[in-house]
Amino acid sequence: MQEILQYKKIPIRKILAVSAPIFFGSAVQTGILITDTAFLGHLGKLYLAASAIAGLLYFVFAMLFWGFSTGLQILVARRNGEGHNKEIGSLVSHAQVMMWGLAIFLFVLLWFSMPAILGVMVKEPEIAAEALDYLRVRIFGYFFCSLNFSFRGFYLGIGRTKVITFVTFSMLLVNVCFDYALIFGEWGLPALGMRGAALASVLAEAAGLFVFVFTTLRNVDRKHYWLFTYTAMRLRVAKDLLRTGLPLLVQSTVNFLAWFVFFLIIEKMGVLELAVSNLIRSVLVAYFIPINGFCAATSTFVGFLYGSQHQERIPDFIRRVLWMTCLSILLVVIPVLIFPEAILGIFSDEPDIIAASLPIVYLVSISIFGQGIGNILFYSVMGMGRTLQAFYMDLAVLLVYIASVWFFALGLKGSLLMVWSAEFVYGGLLITMLTLYLAHIRRRGGLQPSLKSIG
Repeated sequence: MQEILQYKKIPIRKILAVSAPIFFGSAVQTGILITDTAFLGHLGKLYLAASAIAGLLYFVFAMLFWGFSTGLQILVARRNGEGHNKEIGSLVSHAQVMMWGLAIFLFVLLWFSMPAILGVMVKEPEIAAEALDYLRVRIFGYFFCSLNFSFRGFYLGIGRTKVITFVTFSMLLVNVCFDYALIFGEWGLPALGMRGAALASVLAEAAGLFVFVFTTLRNVDRKHYWLFTYTAMRLRVAKDLLRTGLPLLVQSTVNFLAWFVFFLIIEKMGVLELAVSNLIRSVLVAYFIPINGFCAATSTFVGFLYGSQHQERIPDFIRRVLWMTCLSILLVVIPVLIFPEAILGIFSDEPDIIAASLPIVYLVSISIFGQGIGNILFYSVMGMGRTLQAFYMDLAVLLVYIASVWFFALGLKGSLLMVWSAEFVYGGLLITMLTLYLAHIRRRGGLQPSLKSIG
């Protein structure tokens, strides 16, 4: 990372060197979601609808690990920029212990509370029953994904993203094979339906952890970073992780919780509407492939520039990443607009689902540009360590977004297309608030570091 300081402007090839592997990694993770949705979608509307609720409920809590991972990434990137490499291992080991403890807590909590949660929140008993079958197996994945996210934060923080690509490709391969075998009962294995999809995902996460550990032991200079040094917990390190990661942890969970509430509102509209929305969610996840890559690069580079005292270079970097993000989104959107029916046919062979999905696909193909711009600005603020401020702004936007969804769906009794138009509300508000905030901190200090925001 140090070599980028010799350039007046960070070269596009350097940005792509960090973001491109994340593109591929996101594509692989998207492939895992698409595989589950596609296989279950061909079992019928009920399974497609139930997988939306079950999958989102799982990821609402899994995002706690993602938030911790992003906080770890920011601190690792900053320590890397400062040249304090030996502190990186301590950060990683503390994060792993804390995240493993959180995994145990979530497993116990959800094992006993899931029937009550689904019984209260889901109107259709058949959907609730299938979702419960899925989650009874799926929550075992927390023990693996918690540590996977800790390794992800480490590798993103030091800018070695190719490892993440290799790990996620391994996960996709395992997930596809076991999805096919366990959902439909192939290769001599039982046909488990929803439970088969859940078990395949757990096995994929276990495979990802194995590859992370093996690759780290084989290819990383552990003495340089002091990795795997599980000494007594130090309060200062734990406080640094919590100060930086807790707002991100809460923010990421709130974001997925908003998605979960969105789907709960859709569920009140009917099984068809929920099945269609799950299909559209898969398309949206594909649209986020380039966005995720540039967001990861944004957080890494901004964190490095901030830690190395080159804050004045951040605005130019943000401008370059914004136009690169929009161009990359366009490249993903164009094939979907040209061949919408063929792409939707991957997920379902039922004509009513495909017909209802078409106008919404066109809508989200436009709204995704606003969300892409908003996310880059959001990760810019987070990379500077101003995670609490970013969280407050995102929370305010999400509250307005959910209120809009509820009003369109249950207040006005509008169409599914009207409900999905709330995506414009989210993107527009996020861009407005973050642009104003970045202009504010630039006027006040020229993007100088805030002592309160540095972990």
